[in-house]
Amino acid sequence: MSMHKILLTKLELTGLIAHGLEVNKPSQLSDVFRQGVAWAIAENNTELNKLNHKNHMLQNRIDELEAKVARLEARGIEDMQLVIENQSSLILDLHASLRAIKQSSVTMEEHCYTERERIRDMQA
Repeated sequence: MSMHKILLTKLELTGLIAHGLEVNKPSQLSDVFRQGVAWAIAENNTELNKLNHKNHMLQNRIDELEAKVARLEARGIEDMQLVIENQSSLILDLHASLRAIKQSSVTMEEHCYTERERIRDMQA
């Protein structure tokens, strides 16, 4: 059975004319050409589907990696905040130690002054 009564696609019509094959008349060569075009389109669609699937899988992987990077960045920020808090705590401890040292120094100075006065009083 000839395919000449089945409507032509624009691609088939262009191809038949370009190859000098019969259009709208029974022709085994035209039928074979049309079947070849249909096969090529189907093959392209199969390859396109494979590529789309691969692209989808790669995009999913990219999304996973971007999410992982975001989690690592957030964790890094949390770690930095922890370091800053620890440093702040150390600075506060250092200030407290310095105040205690200053107070001890003042107390020692007062003690030395008192002892000096006591020794002067004893010598007088």
